[in-house]
Amino acid sequence: HLPAGVRIPGLAAERQHDSGYPVRAEIRPQARDAARRALGLPPTGRLVLVTGGSQGAHALNRWVEDNLEEFAIRGVHVLCLTGPGGRDDEVRSPDSLVKFVPFCHQMAMAYSAADLAVTRAGAGTLAELATCRTPAVLVPYPRSADDHQTANARQSEQSGAAILLPESELPRLLGIVFARLADTAALAVMRDALALADAANRWEELAQETLALAGRRRLAAA
Repeated sequence: HLPAGVRIPGLAAERQHDSGYPVRAEIRPQARDAARRALGLPPTGRLVLVTGGSQGAHALNRWVEDNLEEFAIRGVHVLCLTGPGGRDDEVRSPDSLVKFVPFCHQMAMAYSAADLAVTRAGAGTLAELATCRTPAVLVPYPRSADDHQTANARQSEQSGAAILLPESELPRLLGIVFARLADTAALAVMRDALALADAANRWEELAQETLALAGRRRLAAA
């Protein structure tokens, strides 16, 4: 995966092609109401998806646990994907449901059910967020190789599709989340930016480029 404008040193520019990050076919936008029903989530009210990827993220899980009372007061629902061996239960209040699940096999539903996501900033996650038009606050994994998640998140923030928050500034996260959930216009702007970054057809683009390259090589060898 190469972000726009990034090139591999030592390899001629004409031999590099930016196709974005291919997203598997089952990750496609779903109707919000249907997505919430499928996941056993309330049909109304703001919903935040919190996920650290397939392995979870302890810092994000703790953030949810530490703010259960605030979510209840604000009437905000949370779906927190805790990772293998993680918490698996629900915390209910009159106006809020916080649901902890170790893993979700219906990620398209999870993205589509949410008004806002709090996630790490791996390339695959960003591509899926774009495909499902899910605005996000990105908390890059601070020990990723070459700090590539921060670079990914910075590019996404610059495009208007997300908000970047370093893990060292996690105490600011709750205020950012509540402020963005209350700003319908800002969420719409983020969804528009995500549409521009959509990676839904990248598999086809990769296949076409590969076939074209193979054809050029056959001609050169003839």
